[in-house]
Amino acid sequence: MFYVAQSSIALLGCLTLIAGCAELPAEKPGSDKLVADVVKLSGSKIAESSGLAASRRKAGYFWTHNDSGDQARLFAFNTKGRLTRTLKFSTLQAKDWEDMASFVDGEVPRLIVADCGDNQRNRTSVTLYLMDEPDPDNGRTGNPKNLTILSVVYPDGAHDCEAVAVDPKRRKIVLVTKSFLPAVGVYTIPLPPRVGGDQVVRQQVTAERIATLAIPLVTAMDINQRNGDIWVASYFQAFCFSCKDREQDFSEQFSALPKPIELPRWRQIEAFAVDPSDQLWLTSEGSPTPFGRIIRQPEN
Repeated sequence: MFYVAQSSIALLGCLTLIAGCAELPAEKPGSDKLVADVVKLSGSKIAESSGLAASRRKAGYFWTHNDSGDQARLFAFNTKGRLTRTLKFSTLQAKDWEDMASFVDGEVPRLIVADCGDNQRNRTSVTLYLMDEPDPDNGRTGNPKNLTILSVVYPDGAHDCEAVAVDPKRRKIVLVTKSFLPAVGVYTIPLPPRVGGDQVVRQQVTAERIATLAIPLVTAMDINQRNGDIWVASYFQAFCFSCKDREQDFSEQFSALPKPIELPRWRQIEAFAVDPSDQLWLTSEGSPTPFGRIIRQPEN
């Protein structure tokens, strides 16, 4: 079934927004009124922050990773911008890591890292890594614990994707593709159960296409773990698809008109996260990397 999240007027608005923003110079992080608590991430190793996840183990900590071309590694930092851990994975590959997310499965904090970038659209499958969340403030090396490696195939051919999120309540992983045109696919796959004992589980799965969104250039997403709201971000805006209840079908949720919020015109926003207190955070590519909290306007 074909779902469109916005009307033709919204489509025209999206295209106009792209054209307009392409002509505007990027603002310096901290110079606008859309973000607060802006800091620069310490350490020169973070140059192209492409994924962001709020720690579920320790409040006030976050994880990020670089875009394609880097090693298989994660960086942890706090809200002051201090780098607290660099974690290198000798057992994982990093072809084009594009997003990550955090969630709690049962009572165990978990991470998902998505090697799903495909600019040329020639990959026969993409890879998702699910693991127990490491301590964000202790250690430098190690291998993932209780790792599940998912090899994901799209049912309709290869797609570029930079937006992945997890809803443990509804036991789904959600992927949204990226395109210059305002017609991107939403896919879901089942969230596999966590297997204990430090096992490595490998699975191949075919994603199910459940919706089409009229949002061009989707670069990030996250799911509010408390209420199920889905946030989808582009370079210029973020859109909230509200969840009526945790039993709501994803296709129904994505078919509703989302609520947009403006994002700062930072250099290149490709990472977005919702923390456990419902605050929205983002980073931008560049070195030093800016990190800040989105200022939410009161709803009428």
